[in-house]
Amino acid sequence: MKSMKVLACYNIKGGVGKTAAAVNLAWLAARDGARTLVWDLDPQGAATFYFRIKPKVKGGAKDLLRRKRPMPDSIKGTDYEGLDLVPADFHTATWTWCLTRSSARRAACTRF
Repeated sequence: MKSMKVLACYNIKGGVGKTAAAVNLAWLAARDGARTLVWDLDPQGAATFYFRIKPKVKGGAKDLLRRKRPMPDSIKGTDYEGLDLVPADFHTATWTWCLTRSSARRAACTRF
């Protein structure tokens, strides 16, 4: 059994090519035979747009993270063999605010 590898592209600055890098790395991995899943956690949904998939996760990404919905139900196939996508969920826009160090903010985010 092969082990899973996780790659993440993160930078707080916008417009530096995070999404383009992630999409291209995913395509290269799939092209080389690796089963590849892209989870578009950007509320702007650019990776979802690149793959021409409707940006909607039934129940939202929150339900996936809380394990209230199985991940396979949200995975969409792309036009590329071996490359699948969990589309963007526009509700993730509040996550950056929620993930700050402020305990008051974290407490407020339990409602989301």
